[in-house]
Amino acid sequence: MIIAGSLPTRRYPMNGVFEFDQAKALSSLGHEVIYTAIDLRSIRRLRRWGRYGLRLADVNIEVVSIPIGHLGRRILSVAYSQAAKRLFDLVSDKFGPPDIVHAHFIGSLQAVTRRLPHCETPLIITEHSSLVHTNALGAPARRERQSSYRRASRVVAVSQSLANVISNEYGVAAKVIPNIVDTRLFKFTAASDLQRNGFIFCCTSNLVAIKRTELLVRAFALLQQADLGARLEVFGDGPERSRIEQVVEECHVQESVSLHGRVSREQLSSWYSRAQAFVLLSASETFGVAHAEALAAGLPVVATACGGPEDFLDNSNSILVDPAGNAAEVAHAMRAMIDNYPRFHRERISDEARRRFSPEIVATDLTDLYRAVAEGI
Repeated sequence: MIIAGSLPTRRYPMNGVFEFDQAKALSSLGHEVIYTAIDLRSIRRLRRWGRYGLRLADVNIEVVSIPIGHLGRRILSVAYSQAAKRLFDLVSDKFGPPDIVHAHFIGSLQAVTRRLPHCETPLIITEHSSLVHTNALGAPARRERQSSYRRASRVVAVSQSLANVISNEYGVAAKVIPNIVDTRLFKFTAASDLQRNGFIFCCTSNLVAIKRTELLVRAFALLQQADLGARLEVFGDGPERSRIEQVVEECHVQESVSLHGRVSREQLSSWYSRAQAFVLLSASETFGVAHAEALAAGLPVVATACGGPEDFLDNSNSILVDPAGNAAEVAHAMRAMIDNYPRFHRERISDEARRRFSPEIVATDLTDLYRAVAEGI
């Protein structure tokens, strides 16, 4: 039984996508997976409300959707508790008692862990939170997190950097299992290595301050002074978009920078097949799915040393810059990527990403963990 905070839908395709990718991969290995979602987003997030079930991609799904939003910690805690108990009882009645409960991205982990019969049913928690990674949680939330970790049979972190924070700040050991990358979609093909006119950098992220897309545009403007014929294609949306559009105009790079907004994974894969490199300047990443997808497509990466991606970025597939680096330093790294591009072996980069992040690899790691927990190892 997987407990998540949401479910990917046509309107919100990225909601719950990491958890649901795992559910599909586990199902493909022969597990009976029941995916449950406790969706307490506000009334502004248009979706189906109430309690309902469906089947999607060979996974049984049960959802409790209540438009609560930000009505305070106490109300949310009660709602999460009640929803978790209701879903556990429903799953037990409908499909039989779960052998394992695996919780991801729950807003109130303490409420969920308190209501589940964790002494009888092993509970695994996968931590993804950037607030945990950057130590940005307030004291009450930190106490709740620590209580939840200690109630769990195992805690999983999506990167070694995040596991180190959980160990150092919460006193709990965490096993590292990365997120899944759709390596059937993001892959290297012979056409990917064709040399084209100009050098294309792709960037994919939410347009929020922590991703530092404004800095990227300013760095790219400095790079353009060398008249190398490069382009920057930016995918994603968010509250920083209008500011970034202003910076594009201010830096006079409207002809060479495109803001595409949110696109599908299929569209993104198509763009990656035409690009030469990926660039993302996050201040902090718990894992770095965008980096990993780019690698799977065979793109070498320009990135900041910001935590999670350092598990899999090295000299063979990337050029790293200091997270505190300025636009000139980033422009220098992007120029180095262009000048040294022939040394990056794109097919090898893609193969290594598949060995690390494919659905089969990650689902096998999870299976080994489930078996160890179920056997009390």
